[in-house]
Amino acid sequence: MIQSVFQSVADRDGMVQAGMERGVSDAHNLLDEVLAKELVH
Repeated sequence: MIQSVFQSVADRDGMVQAGMERGVSDAHNLLDEVLAKELVH
């Protein structure tokens, strides 16, 4: 689990609106794929 802490609600909302949540999720999914391939070899 990853936890992010922001100085204000406005800062948090700005990051969500900028797509941070989706970007982090996509990055983790790609990492899962890479690790799965490495475990097969």
